[in-house]
Amino acid sequence: MMNLRLSLLRLSLVDKISLTIIAVGLIGILLVYYLTTSYIQFAYQHHTQSIKQLAYLEMYELVEDLKSSSLELALAIEHDSDFKSDFQYNRSDNITGHLNNPFYQYFVTAGIIKLLKLYALDADLSLRGASSKGISTDPESELICLHVRQSAKERTGAERLKPFSGMCSYNDYPVYVVIVPFGGLNPQGY
Repeated sequence: MMNLRLSLLRLSLVDKISLTIIAVGLIGILLVYYLTTSYIQFAYQHHTQSIKQLAYLEMYELVEDLKSSSLELALAIEHDSDFKSDFQYNRSDNITGHLNNPFYQYFVTAGIIKLLKLYALDADLSLRGASSKGISTDPESELICLHVRQSAKERTGAERLKPFSGMCSYNDYPVYVVIVPFGGLNPQGY
């Protein structure tokens, strides 16, 4: 041990400078490796968050477009005076015909909306009629997304005057449901 100390003390100035440069170089290489690894992790995390945010914004925009198109379809049905009359007098065959008409309108034929089923519900959100077009449910009275209807049913006061929407899964596919009141300030149905 003593000989090692003595031999280190006997090193020339050039040898000491060389050892210092080598030590600083090794420290520099280790710092570059550490900073590169940290930067790669930071860049990956930032990139992942950016993709998630972009996906969220794109999905939000798609859902808003879908909601807007769905409301336009519902309002087109609501403004049909024959539909109002058939609904008031509970003419289920005629209601079914009115609910089938949107399957031939622009939003559906152009592929903007993939319309699965249309329902006419009374003021208590009980089934009055269903379209015969679209998917067929086991019993014709079975509603898609019962929990969305239940959530809409639990609303009170002025909230019942507003359109209600929600998502659910039907046969392992995501479904967007819009429940639109009609009849003005005293909704006759949905």
